[in-house]
Amino acid sequence: MDIYGLIREFLQSLIEHNPILNIYATVTLLIHSQCG
Repeated sequence: MDIYGLIREFLQSLIEHNPILNIYATVTLLIHSQCG
């Protein structure tokens, strides 16, 4: 499994317990998609 897969699973587990982090995860993905 690649690092992004691990991070994605880690974020998903956090979001399940802290829905507010969904906003942070979305913003982070948007930033990475624009920088990449």
